[in-house]
Amino acid sequence: MLVLADRAFDGNDLLAAVAGRGAQFLVRLKSTRRPPLAARLCDGSFLSRIGEVVVRIIDADITVTCADGTKIASRYRLATTLLDPRRDSAAALIRLYHERWEIESAYLALRHTLLGGVPMGFVKRPRATYNRYNGVMQMIAELDLAAGRLYYRIRKRKRWREVLSFLKTLRVRWPGEKLYVIADNYSPHKHPQVRAWAADNDVELVFLCRPRPTPGSETRPVPTPGEPRPRKGSPTTGGESAFPRAYW
Repeated sequence: MLVLADRAFDGNDLLAAVAGRGAQFLVRLKSTRRPPLAARLCDGSFLSRIGEVVVRIIDADITVTCADGTKIASRYRLATTLLDPRRDSAAALIRLYHERWEIESAYLALRHTLLGGVPMGFVKRPRATYNRYNGVMQMIAELDLAAGRLYYRIRKRKRWREVLSFLKTLRVRWPGEKLYVIADNYSPHKHPQVRAWAADNDVELVFLCRPRPTPGSETRPVPTPGEPRPRKGSPTTGGESAFPRAYW
């Protein structure tokens, strides 16, 4: 298994957990990271270490040509546990990481076609005149890393029942092998009946943990149901930080 991830998922603990499961990863690092140079390799990449995990660092200069001819250039720094440059060259891994962008483009295309041709993009009319004729739809999706294919279902709601139904679909599609499903900490993913079914059907659920606040960082308590939320600017202490959820 090879996990492709953006720079929002380059935390030491998460990468160590992925490697600890026996999976390989190819992750873009934040620009603020400065991994130490341990050994230079023949293809220009170098060995380094992120926490306790030995990784290979690849620097790539990316140039994108837009439809109007405009060119946008940027430097990407990738980290991977595929350490052999002869077996997995830097150029091949850079092309592979490009496929993650194609997946994002697929999500963007789906956003504009969920309602069978009814536009779902930004509209020029005032918000009061914008109607979602079929309501807000939910997409439950899974990325097959081996084949690079996206499987999804569109539902009106995303409760634990819809999540469980989708997992059963995946189980039928790939029978007779252990499945690893990486998901965020959204409560329907962690429902007891979802966990129980997964345990009985050789499906391992791997949850992305919420990062812990560092000492001295601002923290805000998570209000309990029915508790009034603090007004903007009001002092709060203790509790967990509110971080945005990742999508499954």
